[in-house]
Amino acid sequence: MSIFNRLFAELFKSKTKKAYSMLLIQFVVALALTIITFISVGSPEVAIKNNTFTSFFPGLLATYATLSFLFIPVFYITTCIANERTNRNQTFRLVPISDSPFYLDNILSSFVALAYYGILNVLSIFILFGASYTFDASFRQVTKLDFSNLQAALQRADINFGSDVVFNLLGILMLLILISFFGYFIVSFLNFSSSAILDFLPDVSNKTVLRIIRLVLIIFIAWLLTRANGYLARIIASPLDFFLGTGDNASNKLGISILVMLAIDIVFLVADTFLMSKFFEAREKK
Repeated sequence: MSIFNRLFAELFKSKTKKAYSMLLIQFVVALALTIITFISVGSPEVAIKNNTFTSFFPGLLATYATLSFLFIPVFYITTCIANERTNRNQTFRLVPISDSPFYLDNILSSFVALAYYGILNVLSIFILFGASYTFDASFRQVTKLDFSNLQAALQRADINFGSDVVFNLLGILMLLILISFFGYFIVSFLNFSSSAILDFLPDVSNKTVLRIIRLVLIIFIAWLLTRANGYLARIIASPLDFFLGTGDNASNKLGISILVMLAIDIVFLVADTFLMSKFFEAREKK
């Protein structure tokens, strides 16, 4: 267990370095876009004279929050790539730990790094919100008005945030977690299985053949998932029905979707660890 923890700490440390770099890039891009917006409106002197330059922080807040929806998926893709590089890295594979714990360490460290990046984004948004609320009087007025309107809308809608809504919220969160793991598992499965199939083909090492094999596997997996899980499509199509419990037997369908997604994750986890231990070889890092 100590080796498992030390390996997890090392992998998590390397992936959080990418998280800090990504967060810095996100902030710089948001800052640059906000400044460009103000420049397009007019010079800083004109903005100050017209008393509009105080809206800089709300503009930065809106831009940064919008970019979060782009950068979080980008960071997720980055962790997927990091997973496969780690799986193929001969140095890491020399760690005295069996393949299954090694693979779990790799996947868990990526997921925790992803969650950590998401938390850093939320904290950054709160900091920018606090700066906007502190330095911009118009933003304070609009925020108070929007909050009052939201309270009135919830009262008119007569939405009861009871145990059902809490359960559905936790269920959707669990489903998102399982889908995140599924993304990691499916990328590894495509990598492991295509390499294994390629090894069994005589005198074939062409990258084009490898891409064709992976394409066929993607089509097969997509067909299999479409046939296996119709409930997930319902949740994706109408998430508010499940969140607010307004759909027919929403909680039951959400629970079934979680179980189906959990079963799919377990199947691919077992398949990945089997393929990794039997058919996938690490390569020396160049």
